[in-house]
Amino acid sequence: MNKERKTIGVWGFGKVGASALNYFVRTQNNIKLSLLEKRALQPQEVAYLQAHKIKYFKESNKENNSQKILEFLEQNDLILPSPGIDLSDYKKYKNKFISELDIFAQQFLGNTIGITGSVGKTSIVHLLSQILTQISPKQKIFTGGNIGTPLLEIFKKKYDTAILELSSFQLELSKQFAPDLAIWTNFYPNHLDRHKSLKNYFNAKLTIILHQTGKQKALLPLGILHKLPLSTIQSRLYFFAENKPPKTIINKLRKEDTLFYADGKDIIKKSFAKNTEEKIGDISQIDGPAHFIFRENILIIFSSLYLVNRINKLSEAIKLTPNLEHRLEKLNTHNNIEFYNDSKSTTPASTLAAVKKLSQNNKPIILLLGGVSKGVDRSPFVQELRKISRIKNIISFGKEAKYITALCKKNNISCVNFDTLEAAIKQSYALAKPSDSILFSPAGASFDLFKNYIERGNRFKEIVLQIAEN
Repeated sequence: MNKERKTIGVWGFGKVGASALNYFVRTQNNIKLSLLEKRALQPQEVAYLQAHKIKYFKESNKENNSQKILEFLEQNDLILPSPGIDLSDYKKYKNKFISELDIFAQQFLGNTIGITGSVGKTSIVHLLSQILTQISPKQKIFTGGNIGTPLLEIFKKKYDTAILELSSFQLELSKQFAPDLAIWTNFYPNHLDRHKSLKNYFNAKLTIILHQTGKQKALLPLGILHKLPLSTIQSRLYFFAENKPPKTIINKLRKEDTLFYADGKDIIKKSFAKNTEEKIGDISQIDGPAHFIFRENILIIFSSLYLVNRINKLSEAIKLTPNLEHRLEKLNTHNNIEFYNDSKSTTPASTLAAVKKLSQNNKPIILLLGGVSKGVDRSPFVQELRKISRIKNIISFGKEAKYITALCKKNNISCVNFDTLEAAIKQSYALAKPSDSILFSPAGASFDLFKNYIERGNRFKEIVLQIAEN
């Protein structure tokens, strides 16, 4: 931190804001701290602020609220905003804004694996963390970021490696964060209500590799190759593709690049510098009855473990790795009807992946859709659903339920809508027959009815349990 700065403000008192204040209290002597928060504080939170002499600015919905925000911005030399806060109206103060990512980058001396992407980053973080823990039990691994544990919590203990899930909101403010291994899972339209355009969203994600050095590595989907500003990227680039790409695509890769791809069940590493190919694994080492893992994610796991020299013990480690809750999580079967909780699917791309994966079971699927679209047009998504023969019915719920139903009917897909999740689940069960699968994969954010996807997924499981008991 710059010693000339005398005041630091934290905007937002959620997990990130609370963690940041705790960090500043522990590390920044003789620095005045302040907090800007919209919600009413709990008595213990007020006591905490008073105990550490932290000035409190209260946001409100009243007309003078903008003045209160400006007062907070003016009175602080540095400001750490929570990732969920849209700063587009406060560009005048952009030189004051700092990110938890950059504070992390300045202080953490261990190895860092940073993971971003539109879909699948939580699954990759979870799997990598579990597998590396099993392979190297003596290594102390911190898992955090957008996955739930704020980044600055890492400094409460000593860790050797940090595995971080990073959202576009976290990355867009970063000016120096550079992971030793950057993993970009994929790129689909998302958060356009916040980023305003697909280009802005892409550029926010791109930040994960822009500050890397020539000694650091980046694992990227081959599909974004044409979007990359290769002349400004210094890191060593490794690409992956779910299937062997045609020569027209392969020829666009440079001599210094490396490609991982799946050829049937074989995972292949192609080195252009040496003009060689080698098999580094088999999809069946991960995919099987005990784990519902998408093909793309399997490829990323293999490639990542190869790049950190830990691939040799994968088969042993995956047996001890539990499935991720709320991500194509199979619940108890009732009356030979299977229930799957995929509440983590908050985008059309993730739901499409879940539907295609479940279709491999060759059973009819009743799909529950809902949530809010975050500025993403769902029309192309519904058109894709029409092509999947295993979908028997669609049940929509929540704020955009009628809109989803209208899109389905336009595409000749059977769909009915309900205001609540409970009513939607009961209707799906009423329509289901033995050997059907009920897939709860909303393709939208949870904020219309729930605090987050975890609360939404837990509610789904509660209702399914009630159905089974009754």
